[in-house]
Amino acid sequence: MPALGNQVLRYLPATVVPAAVSFASVYTFTRVLPAAEYGLFNIALSAAMIAQASFFYGLQLGILRLFPAAEHAGAAQRFLKTVYVACFCIVALVSAAYFPVAHFLPLSTQARSVATLAVVLFLLRSMVSINQSVNRAAGRIGRVNLVECCHSLLGYALALLLAVAVAATASSVLLGMLAGAGVAACIDLASMRTATLRVQFDLQLISQLIRFGGPLALSYFVMNLLQNSDRLIIGTINGTAAAGIYAVAINLVEKPITLICAAITTATFPAAVRSLEREGNPAAGLQVSRSGAILILLVFPACVGIALAARPLAAVMVGPEFRDGVAHLIPIVSAAALLRGVAVHFLEHAFHLSRRTDHLLAIYVPVTILNILLNYMLLPRFGVISAAWVAVFSQLVIVVADYHVGRRNFSFTFPFGEVLKCAVATGGMALALRFAAVSESSAGLATMVVIGITTYAVLALALDFAGLRQFLFRKY
Repeated sequence: MPALGNQVLRYLPATVVPAAVSFASVYTFTRVLPAAEYGLFNIALSAAMIAQASFFYGLQLGILRLFPAAEHAGAAQRFLKTVYVACFCIVALVSAAYFPVAHFLPLSTQARSVATLAVVLFLLRSMVSINQSVNRAAGRIGRVNLVECCHSLLGYALALLLAVAVAATASSVLLGMLAGAGVAACIDLASMRTATLRVQFDLQLISQLIRFGGPLALSYFVMNLLQNSDRLIIGTINGTAAAGIYAVAINLVEKPITLICAAITTATFPAAVRSLEREGNPAAGLQVSRSGAILILLVFPACVGIALAARPLAAVMVGPEFRDGVAHLIPIVSAAALLRGVAVHFLEHAFHLSRRTDHLLAIYVPVTILNILLNYMLLPRFGVISAAWVAVFSQLVIVVADYHVGRRNFSFTFPFGEVLKCAVATGGMALALRFAAVSESSAGLATMVVIGITTYAVLALALDFAGLRQFLFRKY
């Protein structure tokens, strides 16, 4: 616990700043943009995320998984040249496939502009993600924090400036985010220049990346399709305004939860890989179990607290056009976010470490197909809330499947005892919040946050969750 806790704390800026920016984005853009434009922006962003998952995520995880071995063998420069050349080739292929035909697509002028900006944004954000994977694998914590903070803050500031000063449209927001991603990518120009070094290109590494990352890229594409297709379907069936309301609820819950999870994974997954390379499966399995306990320690109470604070959260953070719909959706979306966090950032590490990402794909394909079919069946009749319940059902199926299949591939212990302690502490926090009579205002929301954090911290410390008491006594 102490070593993992220190690692997580060192990556704190890369977690806290983007989380704060995600909340600020919801607060400002739901007041600046009409619901239809906000929905269009989120549909474009969802499509960009699906594309990034399709083309680059396998390479990103391949870097995290294989770089320690290359560094240990003294072949770090050769490794980096190979992955950056592969990255630039993907960028060139995507550009060659899209831009020559973009003019001929049967889209309105506005839609074509939004689509083009989304493609450029996806390419630049992908470059930033590749650079960050290299920084994480190399243990450059300061660089990870710098790039993440610059990417978030600058992209948000420029997007807001353009939306207020130029036009309150999806295109303005995308253009500002694009500029921020471009600056963040330039921070790591020195790393990208390794592609020009006179070092031999490693064809064997490309083969390894394809074997490891190919099924992973396909599975992550399916995962992102599962997570983002509901917004695309809602936009088609219920309109972009409905998609905007649904996206606000998702953003309020999933962005901060995902960033918390990502901060833990950033610190703990490379450590698990190093343990596997140097000490074998038992040590790596112990590392995975400990990181899972830390993840649950933070994510479980956060999701429950957000669900219980749905109405004051919506009243404070969301513009009037969005509030009622968002308040109804937040508790359901919180349940889906909790299940997804446990699956993606804990249980699925077993598939990555064992290199059995094909099994992960076998789980996600049928669940995604079922998810899309259920949305098409239920959305016309029950509206946006049905998409939220379908997401909860889909993530629950994935958690159960990940646990049973993942443990066959890679031996680790699920921290049931720690989960029980966390459930008790979270239950006590929930009771305190339920009996707290607070107004739907900033003061009421702040009161709920203070009550929730204080109650949970006291109970977690009393129960010594994940060795927390021992960790604090040693540190202080």
